[in-house]
Amino acid sequence: NNNKKLLSVLGSPEQKQPWTAKECGDGNINYIFIVQGAAGSVVVKQAPPFIRLVGPSWQLKQQRLLHEVLYTQKVLQCSKEHAPDIYLVDDTAFLFVMEDLTASGMVVFRAQIGKGIGIKEYPNMGAQVGLMVARMLFKTSDLCMKPEEKWAALATFCANHEMVGITEQVIFEEPYFEAQQNRYQNNAQYQQLCPQMIETVNSLRGDSKLLTNVFNLRRKFRCLHQALVHGDLHTGSIMCNAQRSVAIDAEFCYYGPYFVDVGLFIGNMLLSCFSQQLYATNEDDRAPYIKYLCQQTISFYDTFYANFLNLWNAQKADGNLIPLTMGSESMRQEYQLQFMNEIWTDSILFAGMILIRRTLGIADGPEFRVDKTRNKDRWTAEEKACRFGRDILNGTVDTKSLHSVIEAMAKYL
Repeated sequence: NNNKKLLSVLGSPEQKQPWTAKECGDGNINYIFIVQGAAGSVVVKQAPPFIRLVGPSWQLKQQRLLHEVLYTQKVLQCSKEHAPDIYLVDDTAFLFVMEDLTASGMVVFRAQIGKGIGIKEYPNMGAQVGLMVARMLFKTSDLCMKPEEKWAALATFCANHEMVGITEQVIFEEPYFEAQQNRYQNNAQYQQLCPQMIETVNSLRGDSKLLTNVFNLRRKFRCLHQALVHGDLHTGSIMCNAQRSVAIDAEFCYYGPYFVDVGLFIGNMLLSCFSQQLYATNEDDRAPYIKYLCQQTISFYDTFYANFLNLWNAQKADGNLIPLTMGSESMRQEYQLQFMNEIWTDSILFAGMILIRRTLGIADGPEFRVDKTRNKDRWTAEEKACRFGRDILNGTVDTKSLHSVIEAMAKYL
């Protein structure tokens, strides 16, 4: 009864009707409930001491939820419209209460991909996410923060190392060997229905150039603490309507390289293009929707790039990583271009890894989930995505720009 903000949203339980709760989450990690009151609704998220997808056999510290809260609070500071409002945090029950985004007509973007929805409904989603990523990556980095503030923030988020370890396991390691948890297994079903997948997987697991890039990205993922990253920024972590896009489910947040969030979003958006053949009909070949997904991906990156540079150029104090006291203006501008190109180079390689992890590893792309009688169709689509990811990582695909990558992707679809 002391939380006036929460009560103003829900209404007092003594008014008209009691509060009711129902589970609504479909995520892999935590439980999510919608609580309905007389005046409105909120979302409650709670962390069990294990991974929801697997169950009690995979234990996981509940403190992960508190880092998600800290990340969300930081987004509310840096890019307010791109995070849900938080009404209450209970750090002993490991839950928090937040804005019910569905009350304003917001949907999980990934749930729209199979339906082909978004061209008219969410024309600005990519740009909105790009703006959030630019603000977060710049404002939580050494380019903006005082060194002592950055070190303090890094110390706080280092405690989320267990979640970061899971990311390393399922993205940087398990897809590249016969791990028990992988969805893909070299078995009789794949041999019969999609032998091309077996050939593609065997080739990527033996590709020394590809594996060298994986090793280098993993080293940077663990050792570079450039900015506070969401850590799991895929299409299922974005809720949107026509006016607004919001990042949710930041359990995997940590201080890591810039390329993490940029590559995650690009990789998952490109992945979704490969799912479209599963929904194509004589009346709708899904080509317009693939074009929309590509346009949103380009808009995301272009918006990120432009806004990150704008913030950097407007920065006059605090961040002293690249001091104005050194070099000429033209020299610093040239350095900026090198800096941004380094982010791009690592981001597109990481996007290639995302295509591989989603088609081989434990966590798939839900947009590929069709009836098991269509496994041949599904695996054929996933193999194309996996092969594209392989060829991004081994240098076969021209990755000088996002436009060149998307142009190359057309040959794989």
